[in-house]
Amino acid sequence: MKFCACITIPFILFLPNVKAQEAQFIQNKSGGKMEIVSAVAEGEFLLITLKQGQMKLPKSALGPESLAKYFPGASPIASQSPSPERQSARRENTEGVSGSSPIPPGDASPNKPVAAIAIPETLPDSLPALPPTAEAQIFSAEKVAFEIESTIPGNKRVKIQALVPKDKTGKIPDSASNIVFYAPHIGDNNLHEKRTAHDQRIFWELCENFGMTVFTAEFNTSLADVDDRKKCYYYPESGSAKVVFDAREKLIRDNRFRKTKMFVIGNSGGSSLAERIGLLYSNDIAAVAMMGGGRFDPVQSSVNIPWLILNTRGDSRAPQNVELVQQLRAHGMNALYAETEPWATKREDIFLKQNDDNFHHTSSDLGFDLIKKYIVDVVAQQGDSIPRPLKPALWPLSSSTSAPFLVNPTSSEIGKRNPFEERLFFPSQDFAKLWQTVPYRTFPIGPTKGENGMSVSAIVRYPPVDVLSKGIVVFNSGNNDDEALSSDYLDYIAMRGYIAVTCPFSNSENKMLADSKSLLRATLTVFSESHLPMYLAGVKSGGRHMMLAGSDCDSARVRGILAVDAELDWPFPELSPMKKLPNSKIASFLLVSSMESPEMKMQMKAFMEIADCHNKTVTCSVVEKNVTTPELDGIDLCLDLLEKQKIKE
Repeated sequence: MKFCACITIPFILFLPNVKAQEAQFIQNKSGGKMEIVSAVAEGEFLLITLKQGQMKLPKSALGPESLAKYFPGASPIASQSPSPERQSARRENTEGVSGSSPIPPGDASPNKPVAAIAIPETLPDSLPALPPTAEAQIFSAEKVAFEIESTIPGNKRVKIQALVPKDKTGKIPDSASNIVFYAPHIGDNNLHEKRTAHDQRIFWELCENFGMTVFTAEFNTSLADVDDRKKCYYYPESGSAKVVFDAREKLIRDNRFRKTKMFVIGNSGGSSLAERIGLLYSNDIAAVAMMGGGRFDPVQSSVNIPWLILNTRGDSRAPQNVELVQQLRAHGMNALYAETEPWATKREDIFLKQNDDNFHHTSSDLGFDLIKKYIVDVVAQQGDSIPRPLKPALWPLSSSTSAPFLVNPTSSEIGKRNPFEERLFFPSQDFAKLWQTVPYRTFPIGPTKGENGMSVSAIVRYPPVDVLSKGIVVFNSGNNDDEALSSDYLDYIAMRGYIAVTCPFSNSENKMLADSKSLLRATLTVFSESHLPMYLAGVKSGGRHMMLAGSDCDSARVRGILAVDAELDWPFPELSPMKKLPNSKIASFLLVSSMESPEMKMQMKAFMEIADCHNKTVTCSVVEKNVTTPELDGIDLCLDLLEKQKIKE
């Protein structure tokens, strides 16, 4: 990264009555602006410095004014906005992937068009169906074990376990030269005996279904040493990288493999090792796919490696992962990022395991399927070019996204966002379809939403792909600072078959009400083509604010309010659902109390009396026994009452 040396600053300091330097901005093709400290053109990119970080933008992302300023004489890039006909076709494509044929592996050319994933203007009522698979067991896996000498403290000899594929005749296939190193998390061992383990089944599948060689190393590391770069295997100073490459060389030598670039996958602490191997030994690495790391080194320069980085929703390590992706993209690398749901398939999983430290750190099957599919399809893109994999720019599918992406989100200051369009590449159409089944979506709430003009995104949680959506629930968890817990409620609503939508809410009364109204308006807009009924729901103060937001909404699609322990009366009339009730445009209310409170009973009774006088329906109920948490038990009962009501209707 180059920097502009500003030689005028010393003179400014000595001049009296000099005006403060005006803020600098750059503009993207859509007119969005971002404040910067400085910028310098380099080749086809603009290297910019912000108050909170640095990034690199392609020249093609700039608007006419910024293009003329930093690249004098350059012609404006033609707009890529689709025609009305293409927009209509995109709306019909609920799977979100363009119908154009992908470029066959080995036939890619810079002069050939890259198929784009269509990004719909509105969101569909369900996730796309999973792509068909034919992953039959073709090979047997030979278990191989040996030891490698090491200088890592406490690891004089490191145990290596590998799976080598063999065909029906007992021969090793050519595909076995594609070697995958699984970077382990602390305490991870015995790959040979964990054939069906949740987080290790994919390594058997890579070997048995796709004929790849997979190996891992068993490092002995104490949790007390995870920040010691000479003792913990996460760091190159420990000598772990030498163990990995020595093990690979032995596998190549013993099995007479062709020497190709290695693939690296990792989970948790293994991702910390995978990141460093990818950055430091890029000439020997074909791709990196990892999940849930946290201790990463800063990205100093670009390397010719594609990255897949996943995290589990609610994991405290998410900011580090987001920052890593931003750094990789700022250096011009293709880095895909997504958050998958925790490993929970039923109600008890979500709420009985919440206090487990690993609950928000262990992904669902989808996360591991994405890693497996990514590696398999990157291998397929190599074709005859082994050992030089195709660059992502030559892959058959790409997607343009202008979704805001945090710049340096771990900063103590308010993070600025990158409003510039980024192009992401996908190794296959099947991977792109699988990518789109990640249950979380986002959409901007509005240009004026948020402090300092920052855009704020709504979070959409879809039901599982095999569950028919019953409706849309716009949810407010109230003054709850536990973001993971709030998201758990969202997950549960989705598991019950509803599209659940929320956003970050302010704790200020007036701002929370404004947030709630903005979220409702934006949800109605983004699901404008949906025929699903919509409900507003919330817990405690969140329930009160959703009732207030709905009182002014005259959309017939909003069928009712679901509120748990809602504050029905409030000292200020403009913030009191009871005062607003006579003129509310919502006619149906489901109110649940999770506690035997005389005050709550009095409020609910008074609310019902007012409703009766104004032709509104109110159903009240009390949670008889707490099974999980008061809030979840209340949400659970609300949904039960809603479904009984729908059956009657």
